[in-house]
Order: sequence, then C-alpha cells, then structure tokens
Amino acid sequence: TARRMSGLWAEKGKVMDNRVVVRQMLKAGAKRRLFGYLLPCVGVALVGSLISSLFKIILSGQIPDLETLMQAENISQYLPQVLKTNGLSLLFGLLISPLTVGSYAFFTEVMRDKKPPFTMVFTWLGEGRRLKTAYLANLWYFLISLRFMLQFCTLPGVLFYGSSLLFGKLPDIAAMAVYLLAFAVFIAACVFAYARVNAYLPALYMLASNPELPILRTFTFCGNMMRGRVWEFFVLRLSFLGWEVLAAFTCGLSAAFVTPYINLTVAGYTEYLKMKALEADIETKGTEQ
Repeated sequence: TARRMSGLWAEKGKVMDNRVVVRQMLKAGAKRRLFGYLLPCVGVALVGSLISSLFKIILSGQIPDLETLMQAENISQYLPQVLKTNGLSLLFGLLISPLTVGSYAFFTEVMRDKKPPFTMVFTWLGEGRRLKTAYLANLWYFLISLRFMLQFCTLPGVLFYGSSLLFGKLPDIAAMAVYLLAFAVFIAACVFAYARVNAYLPALYMLASNPELPILRTFTFCGNMMRGRVWEFFVLRLSFLGWEVLAAFTCGLSAAFVTPYINLTVAGYTEYLKMKALEADIETKGTEQ
C-alpha cells in the first residue's frame, strides 16, 4: 500500500511539474513572439485602451453620485442623463465587442508565427457575419458569466449580508467572527465562479480565428476541453497578477506591454488545448482549424 501511495504521489508530482513546464513554455513563447512583432502588438493593445479611456472621459460627470440622488427632491430630473449614459454604454459595447474579438484573432495569428496586419483588428467591424459572431459570442459568454455568478455567489452573498445584521444581537466578538467567516466564504465563492467563467474564454479565441464555427458548439467543445483544467488555466491567468498590478501603478502605461503578453499567452494556451483535445480524441469536428 505504501508503495502504491508513493507511486500515486510521484505521478501527481509529475503532472504538477508538467503543468508548470507548460505554463513557463507558453509564457516564454508569448514573450518571444511579442518582442518579435512588438510595435503591431502594442498598437493593437492601445486601440482598446484609447477607446476605453475616451469612453470614460465622455461619461465623466454624466451620472450624479449617490449622495446627489439621495438629496434630490425629484429624481426623475436625472432620467435623461441616465438614458444618455445607457445609450453611450450600448454604443461602446457595440464598438468594443468586434474589436476585442478582432484582437484575439490578431494575437492567435501571431502565436502561429505569422505576421498579421495591424488592420486585421478592424475587419470584424466591416463584415456582417463576423460582426454577428462577435456580438453573439460575447453575449453567450456574458450569459455564462451570469449563470455561474448567480449559481455560486447568490447564497454566500445572502449569508454575508445576513451576517452583518447580527451586530447588536450577538456579542461583538461572536458577530465579528460570523461576519468574517461569511465574508471569506463569499470571496471564495466569487473566486470559484470566476475560475469557472474564465474556463470558457478560449472559446472566444477559437471563434476569433474561425468565425464560421457554430457558437454554441464551440463553447460546448471548450467546456469539454477544460475538464480537469479549470484551475490550471486559472493559475495561468493568476500568474499575470503582478504585471497587472504594475500596470495599475503606472497609470496603465505598462498595459501596452502587459495586455498583448496576456493575450498571446491565452492564445497559445488555446492552441495547446486543441492539440491535447485531438490527442485525447475529444469531439473536435468543425474546430480543428
């Protein structure tokens, strides 16, 4: 029994080592391709950043803060501003969705050791079928996100809110202990839900490189590929946390490097998953390209 357990632990350690090696190879490959095609990759990242910044500037001051609304005698006077803001948000979504998917297509091509033109990002704005694919794919990804957030975060959220009502009804130490425990459970549930949602991100990269694929089937295929790999991919994304913190501290300046670095790595991981799926004989009809 001890020998069997030792073999199991050795096998588990080998799998963990392989995952670390894969993660390191993916990031090294992404970095190499980024520096080999630096200016176009940075330019693609800046397109989204500039549009987002412009959107924030336009919306700044459009919606009054909560304190102003609470003190207002007639909240309906702010209805035009709310409608205007929602309209601008919809316009931003209609613009950024195809550009985002277009950037995924661009970075996938770069990871395939190709040199796609910078204008490839904008092709999704000019073709009706690609535009439709971008909108429906992002909508489906949003619905998946909503499903997992409601599934895993609703009950912990209710318990967390309820724990805040215990102050004054229980001794302070007991109330604080219950509150902190409920808060920890809520955070853990949010992290778990995010990991499950994040597991479907490769589907967007697949559709970006092959817009003719059926959307629902591609997401199903992605879910099949990610069985047993949800936390592997989550750890891969989490490994960029330091870079993202750096981007925040540099007011987004380093994001011009960090964003393409992350996108290239995810594109590489998607290609890796497709290769492993073919080896495992997972249903891939129509998604081999």
